[in-house]
Amino acid sequence: ASSSKIERSKTRLERLGYFESVNVETPPVPGTADQIDVNYSVVEKSSGNLSAGVGFSQVQGIVINANLSQDNVFGSGKRVNLAFNNSDFLTSYQFGFFNPYFTTDGVSLGYNLGYTDRNAGAINIANYSTTVANAGMDFGIPLNEFDQLRFGVDLKHTKLKTSDNSSDEIQNFVSGKVYKGTALGLQPGPDDGNGDNYLTFAPSVGWTHDTLNRAIFPSSGGQQRLSALATLPGVSKLEYYKLSYKHQEYFPLSSDFTFRLQADIAYGDGYGDSDELPFFENYYGGGTGSVRGFKNNTLGPRDHLTTRIPGIVADPNANPPVVGTPDTFSNSLNRPFGGSTKMVGSAELFFPVPFLPETKSVRLGAFFDAGRIQNGFGLNRLKYSAGVSGEWLSPFGALSVSAAMPLNADKNDAVQPDQTEFFQFNFGQNF
Repeated sequence: ASSSKIERSKTRLERLGYFESVNVETPPVPGTADQIDVNYSVVEKSSGNLSAGVGFSQVQGIVINANLSQDNVFGSGKRVNLAFNNSDFLTSYQFGFFNPYFTTDGVSLGYNLGYTDRNAGAINIANYSTTVANAGMDFGIPLNEFDQLRFGVDLKHTKLKTSDNSSDEIQNFVSGKVYKGTALGLQPGPDDGNGDNYLTFAPSVGWTHDTLNRAIFPSSGGQQRLSALATLPGVSKLEYYKLSYKHQEYFPLSSDFTFRLQADIAYGDGYGDSDELPFFENYYGGGTGSVRGFKNNTLGPRDHLTTRIPGIVADPNANPPVVGTPDTFSNSLNRPFGGSTKMVGSAELFFPVPFLPETKSVRLGAFFDAGRIQNGFGLNRLKYSAGVSGEWLSPFGALSVSAAMPLNADKNDAVQPDQTEFFQFNFGQNF
C-alpha cells in the first residue's frame, strides 16, 4: 500500500470542509501477511448554520448580522446561503447558491443576488454613499486536483449619493468639474462627467491553484488566485477593468510552528470612454488584513475639497475708499480616497497559545507587514510594521486581534500624513 496515497486521501477529506477531524488507521487483514485495511474515521461538522448576533469592529462599529446557511443541502453537497448585515457603514442582503458538482466531471455552478447600501464616510474614507443591486453567475472548471478555472458574469446597478461636502475628485467624476488651482477653484471640465447612476455588465475569469492541507488554519501547502474582470463597452455606463493576484504559502517548521508568506497585488484602470477606475472601485489599505499598525483604510491618496472664500468688492466712492480683494480658495478634507494600485505583503509565524491544548480554533502569531495603496506603480512609499496577533474561531464569531508597531510612519507628511493605531481588532466577522 502507498502511504503517500493514504495520506493524500486524508488531506482530500480535510479539504472538503465538512469534518472537524479526520483520522486514518491501517490494521493488517487477519490471516494475511501483505494486506491491510484502510479505515478513515471522521467527526462531522454541522453543515447547517442559523445564526444571529452582534459584533464590533473598529472600522464599522457595532455590526448586527443574521445568517442562514446549509453547506450540504439534503446530503447533495449543494450550498445555500442567506445573509443580512447592518452597521453604520453597511446594510446588506445577500443570497447565494453553489453546486460544486454541476456536472459529473466536477464543473461547479454558482448564483448570487444582492442588495447593498454603503456609507463610505462612516469608515474613515471619502464622503459618499452607494446603493448597489447585483446579480451574478459563475462556472468553475477543474483542470486537475489542485487547479481550477472560473468564468463568471456580474450585472450591477450602482446609485451614487454625494453631498456638498463631497470632495473635488467626486464632483469631477460626477459632473465633470476640475480643480484649476487656488485662483480659479472648480471649473467646468472637458465633458459633463459620468452622472450618478451606473449600469455595468462585467465578465470575469480566474485561476486558482490550491494545495493547502486544510480549509481552516492550514499548516502546509499554498494557494494562488489570479483574476480579471472588465465591463463590456456599449452595455456598461462605465468602462474599466480590474486585475488581482493573491498568493499565500505555508511552511511547517514543526508540529506547533508554521511560517506563512502572503502577497496581495491588484490594479484597475479605465478604458474606452472612461479615463480612470471609478473611485468607488478603488483599493484601500491599512489595518486588519493589510498593514497592521496603520489606521484602517489610510494607506493611500487623500481627497480634497476646495471652498470659495469671496473677496471684497472695491468701492472707490466710499469714505474712506474700499480696496477690492480677489476671491480666494481654501483646500480641506484630506480623507482617504483609495487608489488604483494595491501592493500588500506579510510574513507571519504562527504558534499555539502556551498551556492551551486547543490548536484547531485558536492561535498566536508574530508578523511583519508591508504595503502601499497608490495610483500607478512604485515601491518608494511602502509602509512597514511588525507586531503580534491572535485569532480565535469562537462559537460566537471570529475574533482577530493585533498589536503592531509602525516602522516608518510619518505623521508630519504634508501630502499624506500617516495615521497609526497600535491595537486593532475585529469580532463577529469572518477573517
